[in-house]
Amino acid sequence: MEGGVCPSVESRAPTVEAAALGGAGAVGLRSPAMAETLPLSCRCGTLQGHAAHVSRGTTKRMVCYCDDCQCFAHHLGAAETALDAGGGTELLLMAPGQLALEGELRCLRLSPKGPLRWYAACCRAPVANGLPSPGMPFASVVRTFVSSPDATLDATLGDARGLNGKFATGPTREGTSEGTPAALLLGVGTQLAKAKLRGWHRPSPFFEGKTPTSPPELISREERARLRAMVSGG
Repeated sequence: MEGGVCPSVESRAPTVEAAALGGAGAVGLRSPAMAETLPLSCRCGTLQGHAAHVSRGTTKRMVCYCDDCQCFAHHLGAAETALDAGGGTELLLMAPGQLALEGELRCLRLSPKGPLRWYAACCRAPVANGLPSPGMPFASVVRTFVSSPDATLDATLGDARGLNGKFATGPTREGTSEGTPAALLLGVGTQLAKAKLRGWHRPSPFFEGKTPTSPPELISREERARLRAMVSGG
């Protein structure tokens, strides 16, 4: 990565299209004509990019009400924009290789073994959550980082599914699960396996080789306790 730019998945379009057309190694990717490219931007516009090949076969749309996602938003001062009335964060689960970003990222962890949580260095806008190693193609992109209108997401991905509703601080969307349903986990696992076969775990805007592009900051126990009290109303 040079100048903060991650090469786009579009640079591997011939390989992706070959799979879509049922060639050797095909894994059921939808045709690019049936997918969308979504613009991405932080609050101030300094960090920008796009998400490529977004479709129901490559991307899942959900709203997570877990307390850690709420803590992340509060720590960044983004709760008013990133969280809904029940404390949910809308996420688009896709592969890092679908993302192309230009700008500077920062990273934090809420606990020593927790996921890497990425945000814009410029305005501290939440960007995505990811795993601590680049091998598995997992990135849950925060909805407020996606510039597309709701109508585009509705048409491309359908309605978002709510999960981890037991942590909600207010009303949740209809059909929200108390935890994370097994069927959803199975669907996510299938999506990740297909993305891995496509090679969409790289290039990644979050890693150089096996090293995060920004050293993860571990927040203090005191700060985590403060955030949890804020989320729980304590």
